[in-house]
Amino acid sequence: MADYTLHGDEAIVIDRIATAKRFLFTVLFVIVVRLLEAVLAFVVLYELIYTLITKRSPNARVTRFAHRILCYGFDIGQYITCNKNQRPFPFEDLPIGIEPIDPSSAATP
Repeated sequence: MADYTLHGDEAIVIDRIATAKRFLFTVLFVIVVRLLEAVLAFVVLYELIYTLITKRSPNARVTRFAHRILCYGFDIGQYITCNKNQRPFPFEDLPIGIEPIDPSSAATP
């Protein structure tokens, strides 16, 4: 038996198998988000310690990596909250970034 949801004046059929698959992928991506949080915490600590020791802004490669992690986390968030139907990486390309990063804005005064 199919589930129905009202969309305007018409009912849209929701496939239970597709919903079950999405549920499993959502659980998987929630675990991936927790791993991303740990990696991001390590990167943030590295950037702060590097800045404290050298009195310079962190390496551009490290900040680009952190930016890509954030964009990937955003893509996962869009998928698990049903705002996007395309599965994130590794099913799609890894996001490059949302907007260009200004290296001068990363420096702390």
